[in-house]
Amino acid sequence: MIDSWISTAETYAGDEKRFVDDLVAVTPGAIDLEMGLPADQDTAGEDRTAPRMDMVVAQGVEVAFWEAKCAVNTELRARASYKERPDNRYHEGPRVIWQLRRYQRWMSRPFRLSQVRDAYVEAAQLLLGLAELWGKQGRELAASGQKTAVVLPPGIVVAGYCPVRADGFPRIEDSAYLAKIKSFGEHEAKLRRHGVTVVTVNGRPSEPVLPTLGPGFISAEEREVP
Repeated sequence: MIDSWISTAETYAGDEKRFVDDLVAVTPGAIDLEMGLPADQDTAGEDRTAPRMDMVVAQGVEVAFWEAKCAVNTELRARASYKERPDNRYHEGPRVIWQLRRYQRWMSRPFRLSQVRDAYVEAAQLLLGLAELWGKQGRELAASGQKTAVVLPPGIVVAGYCPVRADGFPRIEDSAYLAKIKSFGEHEAKLRRHGVTVVTVNGRPSEPVLPTLGPGFISAEEREVP
């Protein structure tokens, strides 16, 4: 019966979902997936929807966020420089920049920061009650209370490989990934010039691959990277 459930679930699992599964397996501080950002009462239009951040990771007494994308995702790529409309809507350029800036605007409201901090402190306490296997990261976060720092902006972790299917069969997309990762360098450089932390994973990870994120800012304009 369980094998049947796995087979059915496999039909709903896209490449990015498989990639996130691979990351969670090697990231001890993973505390949440698909963190929904509910709309505020004064929002309208597309801001009434609840965008989701792919991964939430505890890094000591900090909470950090990651947007996971595969190298073939067009939201990472753009020849044009990034531009926004006067109302902060996306106009052109790497769309992932708009996503991260939208997350950061949502989180910049003081009551949202406290909500997120308190929610993940509570989550850490609950997880520790369920299992000590979560280890040191969880103990530090659960004990941090009001000292918990929320690290922004999110980073981007990119799958430069084609995640394998649960049944082990080769994927016809393998060659597409290889071609896209070869051309990703210029797009990665463009993202970095906005202040984005980008990590590319070129094979299924067997150990932690996400660095500790620090505070920063995703700018609307490109800047020189030292």
